[in-house]
Amino acid sequence: MMMDIKLKINEKYLCYKNLILSFSNIKQSLIFLTLIYCVAYYPIIRANVYYQDDIGRAAFGYRGWDNYSRYVSNFLSNFIHANSHIADISPLTQLIAISFLVVASLIVVIMFSDKKKISIWSLIAVLPIGLSPYFLECISYKFDSPYMALSVLVSIVPLLFYKEDTIIYMGASALGTILMCTTYQASSGIFPLIICFFAFKKWLDDEDILSSFIFIFKSAFGYLIGLIIFKYLIMAPDPSGNNVMYSLFELPKEFINNLVLYYKVVNQDFDYKWKYLLIGIMFLFVFSNTVFAKKGKKTIVLLNSILVLVIGLSVCFGLYPALVNRLQTPRTMYGFGVFIAILMLNTVNIFKFDVYKNYISRFLILGLCWSFFVLCFVYGNALNVQQKYIDYRIQLVLSDINKINIDSNELNQIDI
Repeated sequence: MMMDIKLKINEKYLCYKNLILSFSNIKQSLIFLTLIYCVAYYPIIRANVYYQDDIGRAAFGYRGWDNYSRYVSNFLSNFIHANSHIADISPLTQLIAISFLVVASLIVVIMFSDKKKISIWSLIAVLPIGLSPYFLECISYKFDSPYMALSVLVSIVPLLFYKEDTIIYMGASALGTILMCTTYQASSGIFPLIICFFAFKKWLDDEDILSSFIFIFKSAFGYLIGLIIFKYLIMAPDPSGNNVMYSLFELPKEFINNLVLYYKVVNQDFDYKWKYLLIGIMFLFVFSNTVFAKKGKKTIVLLNSILVLVIGLSVCFGLYPALVNRLQTPRTMYGFGVFIAILMLNTVNIFKFDVYKNYISRFLILGLCWSFFVLCFVYGNALNVQQKYIDYRIQLVLSDINKINIDSNELNQIDI
């Protein structure tokens, strides 16, 4: 029995290894993604800032992720830091985060690719998974960043098993969801987002609609099983009430209200040029799918393309719009960056033959990715300047304290 299981595992391992190695330029793709992420994140790493929670963890060595039911983060920190009393080991933690993002990005490219050679444009299109403005805060954390990036990866890995038996695929989906919830819950929208676009792609590739619906059902069922197991068997109550969801009666209305508030923030955060580029990519996604659809199928493709965009925009923030105490910080909104990446990847892959090259889509995609790439340097340099100013203020306070004649028997508290 054990021998059969071992042989089965070895067989599956070789199968997935051959799938990945079947792409002729897989090594070059890995190097490209690693290089881009490292260069983009270098200013953030160079700034060497203890970002928010990093200060307490660096000073006292506590972990504390179990307060938010992130038990996998707590557990893995023992190995990453080689101690239960964690210390600052940056930039190792950020390099680990980069490795997770590279693997996640590459899996997405492979799953949405129709050729055995990965296009440079596919690699560029997928970069917002890690380079979106909202993920920059995640990589700023010296202690949290590996687990935030890992949550992205485990949300994507189950897609590799979609051709396996129903039980295996649903089990992988449930396990991936549980791992996501116990590392960083802001990734809760990534799996349904990718499933939505992947099912649409399978349908466009002449798969019958029933098979696509079965795939969606299996994915949704596995995802819900994972969420249910986490909620009722794993999740600890949060004293602050941050994990309380609306009742079923209130949920539809409040979810939409919170979703609108999220997109108001996006509208404020995004430069007008970014918005024009993104709207152009969305239009091209719908237009190109419709133009290249078969006769008699164009209307339904048009409607489904719009529907996919609406669903993607609705689920990319995960479960956070369903929370009573809505979390609205950049690090909770990076699902929108994953939406942009999947959208651009699908748009650039619509044209399967060289004769149908679309230079407009490449121009829009390159423009948006370049904007995000440049922002990484602006953000990293801003962190550096901000830290210098904080140090300067602390030095002023300490200098003034030295000039004050304080009774040594008197207890004084100074808040900085």
